[in-house]
Amino acid sequence: MDRPPYSPEEAAEVLRQAEGARQRARHPLRAFVGQLLVLWGLIYLVMYGVSALGLADPGWLWLPAVLLGFVASFTLGSRIGSAIRSPEGHALRKTWAWFGVVMATASFALVLQGVEDPLFSFVVNLLVAFALLQSGETLGERGLIRGGLLLAAVNALFLAAGTQAYALALAALGLVALVAGVIMTRRYAV
Repeated sequence: MDRPPYSPEEAAEVLRQAEGARQRARHPLRAFVGQLLVLWGLIYLVMYGVSALGLADPGWLWLPAVLLGFVASFTLGSRIGSAIRSPEGHALRKTWAWFGVVMATASFALVLQGVEDPLFSFVVNLLVAFALLQSGETLGERGLIRGGLLLAAVNALFLAAGTQAYALALAALGLVALVAGVIMTRRYAV
């Protein structure tokens, strides 16, 4: 038995329901990105803050901090379940997987060339800004897009201002990321 075609009103309702389901499916991914912002915001706040306040030169302390951050990031990612299998989840996973490959390659090359801070941090933060922009595009999250643009702009402007100002600006952005992450995590809690 053939069903008559949907009326325009029925078709519009089905499309609204499908879009609502898609938006709800994005919540775990957005909450996950919020958790990443909390984690990495805290790392930036502490590591760049220590440097900006002259309490210590974090230097090689970045390596264990970043490694712990990556392990924590993957642990958080493993907890989001089926949401990662959605088209947005797949795109987000690819963005951050390629980010990891490019970051590792760039870091290796910079270390081999003897590039030090703040230029080393500038390159790393430029790559982070791009990954944030891509994540924002993938999830339709304007706050991530603005955050990526802000990081890219602050990264460039404060590099010229010198190491102390650069570290202070990035510590402040760490605090911004931390707060934004808490807000996102609460807003999209499942």
